[in-house]
Amino acid sequence: MLNRTIAPDFIQVNEINFIKPQAQQLDNGIKVFTVNAGQQELVRIEFIFQNVNYDQNKPLQAVSVNSLINNGTKTLSAKQIAEQVDYYGAYLQTDYGADQTAITLHSLNKHLVSVLPIIWSILNESIFPQHELDIFIQNQKQKLKVNLQKNDFLARKTFANTIFGETAYGSDISMSHYDDLKRDDLLAYFKAAFKPENCTIIAAGKFEAKEFDLLNQFFGKSWENHNPSTVNKFDYSPIAGSDVYIEKADAVQSAIRMGNLTINRKHEDFAKLQIVNTLLGGYFGSRLMANIREDKGYTYGIG
Repeated sequence: MLNRTIAPDFIQVNEINFIKPQAQQLDNGIKVFTVNAGQQELVRIEFIFQNVNYDQNKPLQAVSVNSLINNGTKTLSAKQIAEQVDYYGAYLQTDYGADQTAITLHSLNKHLVSVLPIIWSILNESIFPQHELDIFIQNQKQKLKVNLQKNDFLARKTFANTIFGETAYGSDISMSHYDDLKRDDLLAYFKAAFKPENCTIIAAGKFEAKEFDLLNQFFGKSWENHNPSTVNKFDYSPIAGSDVYIEKADAVQSAIRMGNLTINRKHEDFAKLQIVNTLLGGYFGSRLMANIREDKGYTYGIG
């Protein structure tokens, strides 16, 4: 029996061999990257969409669509979607970033034939019910109200807006932006962004030929949407150094945020910079955290 009171021997890692994904295409041209490496009858399928048609007067369209996309379709209510996904032991999650939106499915292989039609309905027939939108607006405004009382949130929000301006990376979101959300705008964005030519699929797990055929059956043949759209692209230039102060009455602590533009992920040194940044302040045992907590004895957070 393994004795967990004894630490394992230290071993130098000299080489890491990553499994290379296989590049394929569905019949309608959707790119699919698969990693067939699982032993258990499980798969993870991620549908990735580029964010499009950014409008600085409507900065919440993409994130709102992502949050509400599984809250009702022409044939399924939000409750029915949740119940059916749960019935088959599957898990559905949505993720939003400034560049991309993703919908990820975790499912047993044997239930894919039952779960994929639900995903098809979500990606083709979402209707964004008004009552679901109203609840979303109310909840998000309350979250924003709470966050606006936090120094670190104010610092992060102001920093992003100072560096990136009125773009998806730095938009200065306010209560009025939530009040301006309209169901028709969400439907228009949904039709512009969620279409085959704007989709990339990544599948991992025990993903073999029969699973690919199922994916092609549901998303490579009957998915048609040719609404025009333009993928978001923002250009930035380093800005001159400046100090921005935010006065907050009755604050017992301060939050300080410093930085500027640097290289992007396409640069050859991006991975090296990530490692250096992590060592400096990217986790609890980083150099900066160790300095203020272990050396200085402070209980603050730094990263």
